[in-house]
Amino acid sequence: MLGRGPSVGSARAAALWFHEIAHMSATPMTGGIFRHGPIEAVGRAFQVIGFAPKDIDLTANLALAEDIRGAGGAVRLIGPDRDWAYPEISPLLAPLVEIVPAQRAALAAALARGAPLGETRFR
Repeated sequence: MLGRGPSVGSARAAALWFHEIAHMSATPMTGGIFRHGPIEAVGRAFQVIGFAPKDIDLTANLALAEDIRGAGGAVRLIGPDRDWAYPEISPLLAPLVEIVPAQRAALAAALARGAPLGETRFR
């Protein structure tokens, strides 16, 4: 889960949902930190959900997504005019709406994996 600026919170929430709902490992990270090291782990099985609101970081977010794709990774972007789109709004408000496709993605992953919905192993 990759985000910059206010979308870092969305990346963290998305990772939590993948843990809790889909029972999958997920790591939230800023795009800048990912670019300086973890990008070396990208390969064919690598999957990324990236947050790409129309803000000051959009160019950097799109470039990183293309580099991940070029290295064989799969990327789905959440943002206006992206894979999982929402209407263009103020970048400061983007986390309020970009979390919805992230929640839906976690639910879809849970259903695909046969994860028991609404159940936890540890209380």
